[in-house]
Parts: sequence; C-alpha cells; structure tokens
Amino acid sequence: MEIFLFVVAAILFLIGLLGIILPAIPSLPVIWLGVLIYAYFTGFENVSSRIVFITGMMALGGTILDLIASALGAKLYGASWSGIIGAIAGGIIGFMIANIPGLLLGTAFGTFLGEYMRHKEGLIALKATWGSLLGFFLGSVIKLILAIWIIVLFVQAVF
Repeated sequence: MEIFLFVVAAILFLIGLLGIILPAIPSLPVIWLGVLIYAYFTGFENVSSRIVFITGMMALGGTILDLIASALGAKLYGASWSGIIGAIAGGIIGFMIANIPGLLLGTAFGTFLGEYMRHKEGLIALKATWGSLLGFFLGSVIKLILAIWIIVLFVQAVF
C-alpha cells in the first residue's frame, strides 16, 4: 500500500512541477496534495502532521508570492488591465497552438497587444510586456525552489 501511495504522490509531484510552467495547474497545492494523501493514508507514520503543516504553509506562501510577483512585475512596468487580459488570452491561444513556447510567446504578444490598443504607444506596451514576463519568470523561480524543497522534505521523511 505504501508503494502505491508513494507512486500517487510522485505522480502529483510531476503534475505539480508541470504546473510551474502551465498556469492552469496550481503547482504547489498539487504537490502538497501528494504529501497530504501519503501522510493521511499511512497514518502520519513517516510523514508527520508537522511535515504536512510545514509543507502546506510553504505551498500556500509560495502560491501567494507567485501571484504577488506576477502582479508586481506587471504593475511596476506599467501594465494595465488591458495588458493583463491580453496576457491571459494570448497565453491560452498560444498554448493551444504551440504548447509551452506558444504559452510564453502568446502571453508576451497578448500583453503587448492589450497595452498597445490602450495607449497607442509601442514603448509603453513593450515596457509592460517586459514587466509581465519578468513577473512570470520570478514567480516560476519561486515556485520551483519551493516545489523542490517540499519534495525533498517529503522524501527525507519517507526514507
């Protein structure tokens, strides 16, 4: 049973890691769910409630930091709601057309287009696009670091 639960946790970890790149998947909460499922169904024997709590706080804090980083990056470089809506639409369309590269390019193009339509000024739109991408990458780095940390704490507890 423990091997099965470990495999379930590992699958959730992989899905969560994929979520670092794909905004539609809540990366850190999915990884934490793997920790929680394993701990609960093994009676918190190896993975204690303390580990579940600590990793849960890391997942929550990382998710909040990701949202702040993305919004702050966009706002610091002048993005408006037009740019943010453009980024979301461009990211979805880009992902549907060309997967991960399409997501990144679509997000950038959508931000630029949204800002350009609002301000009619290429430099303003370009600056907002840069801020949006910078925030996205900063948030992704934060999530990656915390995801690895959560997984390491889990593996140390199990083995």
